[in-house]
Amino acid sequence: MVDVLQDLSELDKMRMHRLLRERKQQRRHNGIAFYRPHAKQVLFHSAASFKYRYARVGNRFGKSEMGAAETVAWLLGERPWIGLGQPERTLGIPPHPVKGALLCNDWDKSEEIFTAQEGDEVARGKLFRLLPEGRYKATKNHSGKVYKIDVKGKYGTSTLFVDTVQSYKMDPQGHESSDWDFIHIDEPIPEGMWKAYARGMVDRGGSAWFVCTPLHEPWINDFFLPSMREELNVDIPFESGHKWVMTGSMYDNPFLSEADVKEFEDSLTHDEAQCRIYGVPTSMAGTIYKVFDPTRHVFHVPPKGWRTKNDPPPEYSIRFAVDPHPRTPHAILFAATAPTGEVFFYDEVFEATTIDTLSERINKRLFGRNVIWGLCDPLGFIESPIDGRSMVDVFCEHGIALEKAPKDPANGILQVTEELREPRRFFFSSDLRETLFEFDHYMWDDKRPDKPRDKDDHMMENLYRLVLTGLDYIAPEDSQSRIISFAGLRESTFVREAPKKARWAGRYR
Repeated sequence: MVDVLQDLSELDKMRMHRLLRERKQQRRHNGIAFYRPHAKQVLFHSAASFKYRYARVGNRFGKSEMGAAETVAWLLGERPWIGLGQPERTLGIPPHPVKGALLCNDWDKSEEIFTAQEGDEVARGKLFRLLPEGRYKATKNHSGKVYKIDVKGKYGTSTLFVDTVQSYKMDPQGHESSDWDFIHIDEPIPEGMWKAYARGMVDRGGSAWFVCTPLHEPWINDFFLPSMREELNVDIPFESGHKWVMTGSMYDNPFLSEADVKEFEDSLTHDEAQCRIYGVPTSMAGTIYKVFDPTRHVFHVPPKGWRTKNDPPPEYSIRFAVDPHPRTPHAILFAATAPTGEVFFYDEVFEATTIDTLSERINKRLFGRNVIWGLCDPLGFIESPIDGRSMVDVFCEHGIALEKAPKDPANGILQVTEELREPRRFFFSSDLRETLFEFDHYMWDDKRPDKPRDKDDHMMENLYRLVLTGLDYIAPEDSQSRIISFAGLRESTFVREAPKKARWAGRYR
């Protein structure tokens, strides 16, 4: 610009300065008309026909400006930066005044990013940089922060309410009573807050867009993607039903110097860079089984020789592990070992029910199979102070003999990790919803990094216990001599004696 001005006459320079001042004034009075989205931001706006949009992006992508522009467009009834007559100008926007919510982390941050009204263009919040002057009225709360903006739009007066995670945590019930045409989530919010607001979308058939750097709240990724580990193409958005997901990195912002971005990236750890630069959920950094790969370890069709995905051939060796609970759902994981040594985790039960009903579920799954043994969490062996019976005793009364499972997560995790590294050893049915969910959410404890977090871990405990006790193949003709029957038991590997009817060898064949 300086070189251009040097080549101009004094008169031309005066005209140029006047034009620049006028443009600056016009931009200040009607910023939305001067919004120029970069390629990835254009992609986001063009997906407005989807009910739910998720821009999973890194820092400095331009997410807040993109989200603010979409919010202002809905309040005005159109996207003024798009030419008249183009379908994207009004795509997804209801043809009537709308009521929306902008959800931020706290009031100071909401003011800093969106609602500051004073100062120059840089100091003002993104909403007031974009909203046409003279067409809005802002209302402040008792703390002096803008919480409501009324906007005169194409179809009448629309209203935006601003709310924060900070307010939600102080009064969770205070967010249940309104209805919404749209919700704009600028940063990850608690799942409870989302559910309170999402309920209000029902009456109006509302839409929502999440524009987040996924530093926390992994439920958002779960909401949009079948698996946290879903491989997203950086150029092709993920689409499923009413949901749309786009990834974006700091490198997508053409207004940033690539050298500056690279310098920032070099200052971060690998896991930090994955989230802050490329928008990969931070929660993935804490997962225990990072080596688990859905594209390699999950089977979606019956393996060769199987009738269905949960019906292995009768000669396969069957083992299972039970993690019972008095209140939360019981968890059972079934494994089938092929004569070739491959192990297929083919079935699961995750249900809150009685031990009697649970026993029926197990017996139905084991009928006609080459069952080697079953394991049970030590909790199942604790005797009731009322009648002296344990949960394992009840299982035995239904003919199900269970060994006490080892409780050694440290060694178990190491061995499971090694097995998962083997190229063709462990496979998991795509029907194992709880097991696959836990692979994404089984994490190290933040306070005790050497121990797993005591949450979303029931199937993972069953898994390591099955691995520790052995998953080698045992042919049906050999299992008679290899498996010790409860009848006439002397030197038992089982923890306690059980009725004669509870015997593995030949019981289900």
